[in-house]
Amino acid sequence: MMSIRAWTGCLLASLFLIIGPAWLHAQPAGLFGQVLDAETGAPLPGVNVFVAGTMLGAATDQDGHFDIPLSGQPQFEVVASMLGYKVEAKTLRSTELPPEGLIFRLHPITVALDDIEVVAERPRAWKRNLERFTALLLSTTINGKKCTFLNPEVLDFSFDKATEILNATASAPLEIENPTLGYRITIHELSLVGRVGQLRWGGMLQFEELTPKNARARKKWQRNRQRAYEGSDRHFLASLVAGTVADEGFSAYYVGNPGEVSTRNPILEMDLGWQRGEEMPPLLEDGYTDDTRTLRFSGFLYVLYVYEDEPKEYLEYLDKLGLRQNLFASRSTQSSWLTLLMGFTLIDAKGNEYGNYALKRYGYWGWERLGEQLPYDYQPGS
Repeated sequence: MMSIRAWTGCLLASLFLIIGPAWLHAQPAGLFGQVLDAETGAPLPGVNVFVAGTMLGAATDQDGHFDIPLSGQPQFEVVASMLGYKVEAKTLRSTELPPEGLIFRLHPITVALDDIEVVAERPRAWKRNLERFTALLLSTTINGKKCTFLNPEVLDFSFDKATEILNATASAPLEIENPTLGYRITIHELSLVGRVGQLRWGGMLQFEELTPKNARARKKWQRNRQRAYEGSDRHFLASLVAGTVADEGFSAYYVGNPGEVSTRNPILEMDLGWQRGEEMPPLLEDGYTDDTRTLRFSGFLYVLYVYEDEPKEYLEYLDKLGLRQNLFASRSTQSSWLTLLMGFTLIDAKGNEYGNYALKRYGYWGWERLGEQLPYDYQPGS
């Protein structure tokens, strides 16, 4: 899973997304261990063990053993999931892997027969809530609209008509197919609370690559993934670490509120040699490990990406909310706003961000949601 924690809120109503912990780091021997039944101590075969937010994972063998290769990030979260048992997750540092292996003890879930209800057909209210859920989780992006839920029957909803707030949970891992990017995404322990223009959701993401029909289909996926990466928040954060903000097509400015489009105070990383307002320190400091940097700033960052226009789907979304007239940014660039809830967060060279609800994304980046999501181990250009 990417242990993802996401927010989306109105910026003038843009949306903001926050992505939570999920990490990994290169280790020659990989990660190995065993999964046991917590009550009997017996090994559990066929358990799905994976690194959150990546395509790295394996099923346990007949003795409950697993072995997963690791590569890339400074920390990671390992998840063990099996129907009939509670999901268990462990967060590890790359420098502190247990030499004896990782042990999971899963607790069985007891379901009373009285709690089982057989429904021949979902009621109309459930179907309407599924439409609301789809719009909130996947948004109205081109990629998002092409995604499909493979097992929507696991979803449970409650909807408050007074506040128009939707609550959603899942009785089992929710499976989603993204045919544009070529991934199957499984969300373990899904939770979602939101309404139009404001969303908070969490879950542990597992990515699996779909099987392409031919080499042409694989190349198309590669192009679509690169397109999803370019101009993304992850691309921007990676350019900060690499010192290539302007070269990558970004510009960023300090502002007081989301929706403000002033270019008075550029960040130092743009290397313009001047700031008109109060002089601000660099955005990045040394991180807790050699593989991470600390992103620290106050207020909001107004971020522009000049190599892509804002598509008509986004403008239609703003029109639907009555917001476009409130946004004065150029439509020939993608405009987003960032703020830090806790004042700082850790990022790595790939642009992955580590923190529970640490970084809010407004505007264009808030509109882009699960349909644009790439695995943490995705390599641009691959």
